[in-house]
Amino acid sequence: MLGRFWQNMPKEEKFLKQELKNAYEKVSTGTELRAGLIEMKNLLKEEKNRRELAYQLGGDFKILTRCLSDEDPKVRKNAALVLGAMESDDLVPVLLNAYKKEDTLFVKSAYLKALFDLDYEEELPYLKERLQELDETPVTEENQKHLREEAGILQQLISQKEKHKKHTFDGFDRQVEVILLTNREQREATRNQLKEEKVTMLAGGMRFFTYDLESVLPIRTWRELLFPVKGLKSVSGTPEAVASQLAAPVLEQLKSLHSGGGAFYFRTELKSPLAPEKKSAWVKMFSAALEKASGRELVNSTSDYEVELRLIEGKNGSFVPLMKLFTLKDTRFSYRKESYAAAMAPVQAALLMELSKPWLVDGAKVLDPFCGVGTLLVERVKAGNADPLYGLDISEEAVLKARVNAEAAGITIHYINRDVRDFRHEYFFDEIVSDLPLTGRSRNLLELTELYSAFFKRVPELLKKGGRLFLYTSEENAFRSALKENRELKLLKNFLIQEKTGSRLYILEYEG
Repeated sequence: MLGRFWQNMPKEEKFLKQELKNAYEKVSTGTELRAGLIEMKNLLKEEKNRRELAYQLGGDFKILTRCLSDEDPKVRKNAALVLGAMESDDLVPVLLNAYKKEDTLFVKSAYLKALFDLDYEEELPYLKERLQELDETPVTEENQKHLREEAGILQQLISQKEKHKKHTFDGFDRQVEVILLTNREQREATRNQLKEEKVTMLAGGMRFFTYDLESVLPIRTWRELLFPVKGLKSVSGTPEAVASQLAAPVLEQLKSLHSGGGAFYFRTELKSPLAPEKKSAWVKMFSAALEKASGRELVNSTSDYEVELRLIEGKNGSFVPLMKLFTLKDTRFSYRKESYAAAMAPVQAALLMELSKPWLVDGAKVLDPFCGVGTLLVERVKAGNADPLYGLDISEEAVLKARVNAEAAGITIHYINRDVRDFRHEYFFDEIVSDLPLTGRSRNLLELTELYSAFFKRVPELLKKGGRLFLYTSEENAFRSALKENRELKLLKNFLIQEKTGSRLYILEYEG
C-alpha cells in the first residue's frame, strides 16, 4: 500500500526538493544518518514535501525502516517520526514491533506519535494493555518523565479511536453548592436576583447552596458558574499529591451530577504566579497523575472536554479546587454570533441594563448612537419591553454584524450605518443607551471630547423631554467636560463598573 499522498499527486509536485533529496541521500547512504533524518523530519512538516517523498518512494520504505534497528537511539527515534509522516497504514505493524522491542525510554514515545495519522484501530486491545502495564510500573525519579509521556500518548491514541461518550447533566433535582463569579464592584446586582437567603459574598462573586439550579442559570449578570469540589476546601503538595487528593472526590461528584457511562474528559486551568513554562510543566504532571489516580476514568483532553478543573493557588501554596462543567449549557448569550475585539462583553451589557432597571421605561423607543455589534440594544430588550429600537454606527462592518446578532436574538432592531451627528428622525426617543467611544489609535482625547460634546448637543433633537440616557464610559474627563456644556442634562445616578479603568455607568435625564 502506497503512502496516501501518492494517488492524487499533481505532476508538478512529483519531484523532490533539492534539500529533501539531499537529506534522503544522507539517510540512504548512511553517511550522515542522524543529521539526514532530522533534516527530513523538519522538512516533512510541510504537506507538499510529504506528498513529494511519498510519491518518490512509491511505498518502498526499506531505507527508512532499517533505521529502526540502528544502534543509535536518536536515529531510531527520528526514523519513527519520519515514517509516521508517510501516512502509510502498512507501517503500523512495523512501528509497533519496533516499539515492543525498544528498551530506551525516551525513544518509545516516538513510535506511538508516528501512529497518530495511521489506521491502528485493530491494535487498540494491545495499546490498552500496554497502558495498564505502565500504570502498574513502579515510578522512579529516573523514569517518571518518560513513563508519563508514553502513557499520555497511549491515552490519546485510545481516545482518538474510541467514540467519546457524552455525559448528561442531571443534577437539577438535588442540592448543589455553587460559586458565581461576577463583576467585583456590583456583586449586589446578581445577589438581588437570587432566591437563596444564605449567600456568602466573595471578593469577585458569591457562594451558596441551592436546590433550584435552574433558577440560577438564566440570571444574566454572572460571568462564570463554578462548583467547589465537595469536601475539599483546599489541596496541597506536588502535582502528583494534588491529583491523588482530587481523583476520588472529583469523580464521585461528577458521577453524582451526570448520567451516562464512560470516562469524563477534562482540562486543567492553573491560576498561579508561577512562570508560564513552570505552570505548563506543573499542569502536565498533574493531569497525567490525575488520569492514573482515577483509573483512567478522568481523561485529559485539549478539546471536547466536559469539565475544567480550576486550581487557584493561595498565598500559602495550597490550591482551591473548583469545577466548571461544560455539560451544563449556558445559552444566555447564544445570539452573539458576530463580534470584534473592542465589542462589549454580553454579560457586561446585561449588568448595565440590570443596574438601569429602576429608570427604564416600559415600551420605550430606544436609540443607541454608537451601537457596535448591537449587544447593548439586545440586552435592553432582555431587561424590559422596548420598541422600536434603532442602532447607529459609523462602521459598516459593525452594523452588518449587529444585524446578524439581532436576527439570532429574534429581535427587530433597525441598524443604520451613520454618524450620530448626521442622524435625523421623525419622532423623539424615550431612551438613549450606549457604550460610548474611547480614545485609541484612531482618536485622541481632544477628538474624543469634541465627539462627546457634539453628541450631547444632539440630545435635544433626539430625546423627548424627561427622556433618559444610559451611558457607559471610562473616559470621565471627556464625559464631564461635555456634560458641563449641557445644563439640560441632569445626572441621576452613576455606578462604578471597574475600579482599574474607572469605567462607570451614568444615568441622565433630559429636563428640556
